[in-house]
Amino acid sequence: MIFLRNNIWRILPLLVAGAVWTIGYIYMHQLAFGICDSPYTDNGYSGCTDSTFYSIGEPAIAYSQWLIASAIITLFVRLETLKRWGIFAIAYLIATTVALAFTQVSSGGIGFQERLTVAHFFGILFLAITILWVVIHAIILRRRS
Repeated sequence: MIFLRNNIWRILPLLVAGAVWTIGYIYMHQLAFGICDSPYTDNGYSGCTDSTFYSIGEPAIAYSQWLIASAIITLFVRLETLKRWGIFAIAYLIATTVALAFTQVSSGGIGFQERLTVAHFFGILFLAITILWVVIHAIILRRRS
């Protein structure tokens, strides 16, 4: 219990990334979890025609892989850096969720990207900012001490 209490800030980003991945996995396998509204059977194959596979499942899996990479990086940073990064991460995740909610599920013309592409873009940007954040704050903290 003491280990968990001392390392909750280090474990929390990994738990959030795992939660996003779990949501994506559930929506990608709707029949297995019983949340499919319109199942079908064709020559022994069972499927689901719900669009949440493309609108929630795939983007969540794509975004979570970048969150997991960022969470692994933050396992090795100082606690001061991690707490400051946590505030940024919460704001970024909320902004990304809102942006993805208003993105089209499939591409619709020149300049309009589909949700899966936008999820990858925001994930890569999050990872890049996380790496820069960790490096810059490590340099700052090293100069202070």
